[in-house]
Amino acid sequence: MITIIFITFREFFEAWLIIGLFLGLSEKLKLGRRREIISAILIGMVIALFIPIVVFTYGGELLSFWSEANVDALQGIIMIISSLALGILALSLHKMLKHNHQSVIQHAQEVDAERKFDTALFAAVSLSIIREGFELSLFAISVVLVTTIIEIFIGLAIGFMMATLFGLLAMFIYEHLPIKKIFYFTEISIMFIGAALFKNGTAKFMETVFQVDISNYISIPLKFLPNTEDNIFGHLINSLIGIDSEFSVLKLLLLTFYILVIYNLVFVKHNGVRQDTS
Repeated sequence: MITIIFITFREFFEAWLIIGLFLGLSEKLKLGRRREIISAILIGMVIALFIPIVVFTYGGELLSFWSEANVDALQGIIMIISSLALGILALSLHKMLKHNHQSVIQHAQEVDAERKFDTALFAAVSLSIIREGFELSLFAISVVLVTTIIEIFIGLAIGFMMATLFGLLAMFIYEHLPIKKIFYFTEISIMFIGAALFKNGTAKFMETVFQVDISNYISIPLKFLPNTEDNIFGHLINSLIGIDSEFSVLKLLLLTFYILVIYNLVFVKHNGVRQDTS
């Protein structure tokens, strides 16, 4: 059961960090996005918890088609879609944050405010939770035949509650940051998290579907980093900035490509030069 708690905590803590960032921003600036964020959280949680619960309950029957390859391929696609949603969110958010924060608040409270940001925000939050459900479902297959259902559900509940508490703490800290740091940190975080999702999703999809391991293309040894599979810190580093112990030039190119595209669209083409948000 300890392993189940650890895996559940590791997966959902990553999602809660992203949720805390968006929810803290909305509350700090009074952007009025609580309904969209909470709706995305609830829908994401239902789907993310439903998937492993079904696998835990009917694991024996699902083993024939709920294979590791199928789960990995689907998770890779979800990661890539999530990275695109974050890219759209970064552009929409920058349109609002390029002005001073009073203008942002006034604009967000207008009845006819643009809804594009809301759609991208909803997708980014819900997908960040749902994809964790797929990872948990894959883990479920490996333990469902050797662990009792009661132990599985207790471990799932404890791990999820622990991740939620840490996520709420991250939101509290973020909500109390100065306005200028919030603007800067939000835009940079979205860009790097999106790049990590794009790289990890592409790597997982290529390895699963085409049997191509991009870690082997001009390897950059970073063995001092913790393993991403069984170490929570290694997992978070890889999920938040895209760097892992099996890094390579091709992985670096994927990260760089995403960051350059988003930076060009958001900070260059949108308004020529980056404006001060202080």
